Amino acid sequence: MGFDIYGMDPLIRAGYDKPERPGPEVSYDDDLWRDYFDKQKEFEKINPGIYFRANVWWWRPIALFLEETMHFLSDEDIAGLCYNDAHIITKDKAKQIGQHIKDLNEIGAVDAWVRDKKIAVIMISKEDCTICEGTGVRTDDPMFGDLEPYTKNGIEGLKCNGCNGEGKRDPWESNYPYDTEIILEFGKFAEESGGFQIC
Repeated sequence: MGFDIYGMDPLIRAGYDKPERPGPEVSYDDDLWRDYFDKQKEFEKINPGIYFRANVWWWRPIALFLEETMHFLSDEDIAGLCYNDAHIITKDKAKQIGQHIKDLNEIGAVDAWVRDKKIAVIMISKEDCTICEGTGVRTDDPMFGDLEPYTKNGIEGLKCNGCNGEGKRDPWESNYPYDTEIILEFGKFAEESGGFQIC
């Protein structure tokens, strides 16, 4: 699952025309389709305001960054960042987002935000594994049979594959990657998007 963000009126650089999509008479295994997708990818790279995509793990940190730093966004905008329900961020706000990210980056604030989030995640204690209920031993009947027999604290079963038999695992928040480059990439998209829709 991911978030597809579409520019509403993206900036298209002069001399770069949108590739023509092959017609329905062209088979999907035809080289024309491969050529079309290659050209479309290049077109979007040259014109970054057209489209931005992030899977759910990468999108959540971007949405959190916007929530914590873009104070001009309304409560409705902030809520809209978290769902694929076609919420629209206006052209003016999108431009502000792009400019504000650039301004924050120039003073090192984006890097600082990313660093602080990474440190905060490291500081969170490990939590009980939900697969084995914190025992390190699976006593259920998993669908696959390649887990080794395992005994811990008098409990017999299979070595838990969720925590490697420890009973504890990293907190859920550790699944979210915090990265400066993807925030800057999103800022470029927002600036050139002409407003965007979150799908």
